[in-house]
Amino acid sequence: MDVRVIAATNQDLEKMVAEKQFRLDLFYRLNVVSLRLPPLREKREDIPLLAKHFLSVFNEKHGKNCSGFSDEVIKLLEQAPWPGNVRQLENLIERAVVLCDGDLITVKELPPGFPEPSDTVTNTMGYREAVQDFERKLILRALESHEWVQAKAAKALGLNRSTLHEMMKRLGIKR
Repeated sequence: MDVRVIAATNQDLEKMVAEKQFRLDLFYRLNVVSLRLPPLREKREDIPLLAKHFLSVFNEKHGKNCSGFSDEVIKLLEQAPWPGNVRQLENLIERAVVLCDGDLITVKELPPGFPEPSDTVTNTMGYREAVQDFERKLILRALESHEWVQAKAAKALGLNRSTLHEMMKRLGIKR
């Protein structure tokens, strides 16, 4: 009998062998050909291509005809930390396709709170910049969810319409 074993891990097996947490003989038995696939967060340029591929797959699977993604969704996908890697992206796109009732997938089809907060985001920007980034994303989501009707978006955010308008002006948000 000729048997081939393909194994995958997200652990550093060499380090585990050195720390005696993984058997050396098993390591060498499995490590005939080793491939390193970088995580999605290290290959952000692949995200739009993968998202488009999954969109096509799930359009067909669910009998939908979503043609693409809003610019804001693409930006959010590219900035997300993706701890669940490609499988997390795949599941998110399937969810969005199922919920999509228009031509484009917008932020309203994304899970609440997406993207998950990332340590890298907060470590690379100052407090004011992080707050402005959060405000911008929150306002854009509210506007997209309410088809850019400012009165409805302001109400959903618990703001006066004039306050929302001033914030949009300050943050450079235009339709």
